[in-house]
Amino acid sequence: MFSKEITEQITGHNLTPEDIEKQLSFFKRGFIPARLVRPATIDDGIKVLKYNDFDELVSFHHEAADAGRIMKFVPSSGAATRMFEKLETARKISNFKSLEDIQNFVNNGKTEFLPVLDFFKKMNRFAFFDDIIAEYKKHRKAKGSRKVYIEYDDLLDFLISPEGLNYSDKPKALVKFHKYETQVRTALEEHLAEAIGYSSNSKGKINIHFTISPEHIGEIESHVEKVLPFYESGGYKFSVTYSVQKKSTDTIAVAINNELFLDENGNLLFRPGGHGALLENLMEINGDIVFIKNIDNVVTEKVLGSTILYKKLLSGNLIKAQSRIFNYLRKIAGGTLKKDEIFEMSEFAEKELFIPKPADSGSDAKGLLDYYYKKLNRPIRVCGMVLNQGAPGGGPFWVKFEDNSVSLQIVESAQIDKYNSEQFEIFKKSTHFNPVDLVCGIRDFKGKPFDLRKFRDENAFFISEKAKNGSRLKALELPGLWNGSMADWITIFIEVPKITFSPVKEVNDLLLPEHQP
Repeated sequence: MFSKEITEQITGHNLTPEDIEKQLSFFKRGFIPARLVRPATIDDGIKVLKYNDFDELVSFHHEAADAGRIMKFVPSSGAATRMFEKLETARKISNFKSLEDIQNFVNNGKTEFLPVLDFFKKMNRFAFFDDIIAEYKKHRKAKGSRKVYIEYDDLLDFLISPEGLNYSDKPKALVKFHKYETQVRTALEEHLAEAIGYSSNSKGKINIHFTISPEHIGEIESHVEKVLPFYESGGYKFSVTYSVQKKSTDTIAVAINNELFLDENGNLLFRPGGHGALLENLMEINGDIVFIKNIDNVVTEKVLGSTILYKKLLSGNLIKAQSRIFNYLRKIAGGTLKKDEIFEMSEFAEKELFIPKPADSGSDAKGLLDYYYKKLNRPIRVCGMVLNQGAPGGGPFWVKFEDNSVSLQIVESAQIDKYNSEQFEIFKKSTHFNPVDLVCGIRDFKGKPFDLRKFRDENAFFISEKAKNGSRLKALELPGLWNGSMADWITIFIEVPKITFSPVKEVNDLLLPEHQP
């Protein structure tokens, strides 16, 4: 039972007391690690597309696009804080007026200054360089400075601090990523350009949705309004929509003893539930075939060809599989599935969708059909996977659940029991990496949207320790969008080229060839 004051705070956050009771039970139960069986590998959970199939798969994609079924969904609510984190950390350690100062730090073994040295040595290669220098000169002139040379610590402060350009708090979507001969493009603009390549139909219509932070709504909408005419000049028509993470997906914080954490005013502390909260946003866009790709994973147009091709191939693979699934489901629902088709369906489900045959089906035809109706009537996702080159993050695995069923899952490192050496060894043997390159089918065979909440694994939550005003607390993060939130989806993993995964996690990633002119 909660007090009247606490209950009012809960309902005022669009939550119910029952929601909070469930969250408290998660804290008390504790983190439940994934049970890895083995990594998914080539021919054991990961497919390699054959060149001879390309034309057919691309044609499936184009048919769906022309039918208006395609939409692009871009999680883009994050700020650029992490991009500039290493620069800011080094800046807090010491002052540096010149490149020579920074080089001396590096020579004396202070390797944390290497990213700073690289940043300033190649500063003119960043798409935002001209903006920084122009604004910095205005800034110094306004302060009455007559210095004609750059003081690098002062320039860095100006770049990332709230008193300057505040790039560290800027939405990553609006950071200028790429420089072209006649323009520079933000990360958001590159998603518009990319969408032209695979999300447009024969009439040039493109549907794209961005999830953004409430505090950035006005800034992002103004930017899109400003740049959209350029991207529509080739005869395209964008339908750009936005959403924010719902308050009802926030989670409470608790004290270390798992009791409600109350601040100095006796108020609950609510926290964003992580990217798993975007499952609600994904449901509300009323999509059909939906591409999901993070805001920072873009490249320049000169190397965009592989991305566009493989997006169409992933989509075509989904549509081809989905068409066959829908055919079986309609026949099961209508009672018209023939005996020879049952065997055909069983082979297809096992070999193409990695759905095992039921262990106890026997000769009970009804039980068999009920089993496949349930297994096939689910959302479907096709996930691109790149070869693992040591990047941090998750990957594809075979995972066992409480009912001893085994299925393909994307598993993040945070889901692993770090003290279980056997599980850790399995995780390290992963051959592929999850680049968040998904195509999702989120309507059923009757054309109705799935209630995606019914297909998530609520036990795949995360618990982390944080601090608030000197007090330790625990925070709950909802099952991740592409792992726990899609745990009970039909899952197909397909190997894609490395060039399709080029995220900008740190600012110096923009110096890589795929981000340069």
